[in-house]
Amino acid sequence: MNPADIGQEAIRQFVLAGLSEQLASLIVLAILITIEICLAIASARFLKATCQEALWLSFRNHYHILLNRGVTIKPIASTCGQSAVTFRVPYWLFSNKDGSRDKRRSNNRLIRKPSVLQVSHYSISSKQPYLIYWLYKELLLRNVAVAAPLVACNGSTFPVTENRASLANSSRPTTNAIQDIYEHYKSHPTDFEEYCADLFRRQGYKAATTPKTNDGGFDIKMVDPSGGICIVECKCYNPRTESVGRDTLQKLVGANACMQASRMIFITTSHFTSNAIEYARAIPESMELIDGGKLEQLIRTASQTRNVQDGARQEPSTNLNQVIDWEEIARHFPPDV
Repeated sequence: MNPADIGQEAIRQFVLAGLSEQLASLIVLAILITIEICLAIASARFLKATCQEALWLSFRNHYHILLNRGVTIKPIASTCGQSAVTFRVPYWLFSNKDGSRDKRRSNNRLIRKPSVLQVSHYSISSKQPYLIYWLYKELLLRNVAVAAPLVACNGSTFPVTENRASLANSSRPTTNAIQDIYEHYKSHPTDFEEYCADLFRRQGYKAATTPKTNDGGFDIKMVDPSGGICIVECKCYNPRTESVGRDTLQKLVGANACMQASRMIFITTSHFTSNAIEYARAIPESMELIDGGKLEQLIRTASQTRNVQDGARQEPSTNLNQVIDWEEIARHFPPDV
């Protein structure tokens, strides 16, 4: 039965139910239009989802990065060889001088506009700035040229100039003795993470630290000279009184269940318990344990190698010491968000 016959049969049934032929015709016409609209919307959504899947696959094949489903990807003409990124932080529609919510306004709401990263022929956006920040760091790890990030908030756009990573590198322990390293970083464990990341950069790794929150269960993500992905956990513990146990190593293994890195490295200024050492040897995954003694050796090796900061690599794409720390973006968020 074709649509015309179905329509005529529907009109006949409405007439038999007591409606006039004219009213029955109008009702059937409205039903048919509604069906057409629903089909058009469903087709548009299916087409959009299909295009997204094709672009996600194309991006993954190009950069070997699996995008988070919380982002939207669109095709663009070109970025002329260098990617650009703008982080748009949320803000209150009506705010106080410090950026917090003006509670006198009952209709106040938080405005979230999408952050955008453009690279090659792709434009990736999300209303969650951290997803774009994650992609920004992943591209840096792969030597993709990225222009200096911009931050946009409440109509104003400005470059991010501060850099916690370089600030951490500007203040170093006075000696390479493990106790001195612990004393230097015990109050600033995130700076210890950056210190460890720099040790690997000196050996040809591409390394970037994760943010304090939503770090995925590890502190550093690296690409080794052979192209393998490594994740690193750092613990600045007292060499004389503290140790790393098996349960802490298990957390790193759990994090790698999602990450699927080829290597795991655990660094501490103290030492590992015997149970932790046995566990690391028994698991099928590759886990390297670096205790205080091995860390001192790593420092001596790194000091003999020219690193990014010594001028061996000057391109913005490989100089990961220039990466903008997430905290330099997050500090522009309203204080009550």
